[in-house]
Amino acid sequence: MRPYDIRHIAATEMLARGADLAAVAAQLGHGNVATTGGTYAHVTPGSQARAAALMPGLDNAPSEK
Repeated sequence: MRPYDIRHIAATEMLARGADLAAVAAQLGHGNVATTGGTYAHVTPGSQARAAALMPGLDNAPSEK
């Protein structure tokens, strides 16, 4: 296994466990968060579902009177 493979696995695991994208980018030494997002975001299963779950529900919105 190449050192790059270990780095990729580590970044993928951090993101899969909910680490902040900017924090992972800093750990990897990426100068731009977009580099990290573009490289690793697609390998985190369930990220879309987790993002959707964090959206506030319309039924919980305060009502205007």
